[in-house]
Amino acid sequence: AEAPSAVIAIMLSEALTYHQRWLAERPQDYGDDVRGRLEMGLLYPAVSYVQAQRLRSLVVDEWREKVFDRVDLLATPTTPVPAMSLEEGDLQATLTLGRFTGTFNLTGVPAISIPCGFTGAGLPIGLQLAGRWFDEGTVLRAAHAYQQATDWHTRAPPL
Repeated sequence: AEAPSAVIAIMLSEALTYHQRWLAERPQDYGDDVRGRLEMGLLYPAVSYVQAQRLRSLVVDEWREKVFDRVDLLATPTTPVPAMSLEEGDLQATLTLGRFTGTFNLTGVPAISIPCGFTGAGLPIGLQLAGRWFDEGTVLRAAHAYQQATDWHTRAPPL
């Protein structure tokens, strides 16, 4: 339960830090939704960021021991729920969609999302592949092999 909070604290703090200058000088260049997410970084004091980084270290050690010392590659859905239309997308929906990718962002393992189908409503479904630290080659080769064996990446959802 703490790891998702750490992901959010780190992500929002670092995103705000990166965009802070442009956000102050050119706020009109950001959509309301993006600007709102970036400004949420103001809610996290430095102590929360440091605590999140400490938790990150523990999670990395746990993932190394329990997962990547045993397997070369992990396959998961990219998102826990099907894609939403643009009209349905709000901040909470965005956070829900990132639930499975956040762990890989937190741990720093290489990961890639590739198309693997469509919902009944024609919205895309993604397959996420993650590998060991600094082994991007295995992840990319696996993604390439999947795309050579399927044609999902050549299809587009109806607009």
